[in-house]
This record gives sequence, structure tokens and C-alpha cells, in this order.
Amino acid sequence: NGKVTFNVPSLFQGRRFENISLVFKDGKAIEAHGTPEKVLNDILDTDPGARYTGEFAFGVNPRLNVPIGLTLFDEKINGSFHIAMGNGLDVVDNGNRSAIHWDLVSMHTPEMGGGSIYIDGVLIRKDGKFVLPELEELNGDDNY
Repeated sequence: NGKVTFNVPSLFQGRRFENISLVFKDGKAIEAHGTPEKVLNDILDTDPGARYTGEFAFGVNPRLNVPIGLTLFDEKINGSFHIAMGNGLDVVDNGNRSAIHWDLVSMHTPEMGGGSIYIDGVLIRKDGKFVLPELEELNGDDNY
């Protein structure tokens, strides 16, 4: 439950989307805002699974640090995270089924406005850096 904002533009079905925010309740995106908003909601209304997450991951590649408009790269940017709406991938199957699989990316680096990620009430990442000692090596080496 909560609100997630995505500050990296996304291309999907030949359209560019910006400033997407999703409000989740019981795992379902019950509100979706962004530009263009009607098209965004039409896509998320494709089928019952489209408003649920199919994937969640952190970007930890220390050699990627700016979005370039290609999701396969942008979703791996150090200091980012992404959520894919819709179908879960077979490799990491979460059981959600949908005709769509749409990766939405947010960067939490200070240059992009920062941000915090809590899991089960525990702060694990702030401003794009893991804060728990057991996860700090995922922050990458600046001299990589």
C-alpha cells in the first residue's frame, strides 16, 4: 500500500509517458496519474493483471548513471529501481498474468530528487544508496 512515483520517462506501445505515479492498495494500482493520463489508464485497464506488479528490482550497475530512453538500460541505472506492471516473467514468476509487461523506472540519486525505500518498515535505501551494512556492497565502486 502506498504511492510510487517514476521520474524517468517511459516508452510503451510507441508512446512516451512522463511523471507517472501509482497509488497501490492491497497490491493493486487503484490510481494512475501521468502524461498522457487517459492512455496510461487505458493500458493499465488492458486486463485484470495489468494493475498488479509483475516484477520489482533495484538498479545497481555502477557504469550506468543517466537515463537514455531505453528501458533495458535505464532499469539498471545505479541508484534506481523499477517496477514492471503486468505479467510476471517466467524466470521470476510471481503468478501474475497480463498481456502487458511495462517497466517503470525511478531514480533516487540526489541529482534526481532523492528518495527512500522501506521494506517492512525498515529503511534499506536512501538517495540511491543502500544503507544496511550487509547491502552496502551493492552501491557499486566509483572506481569500477
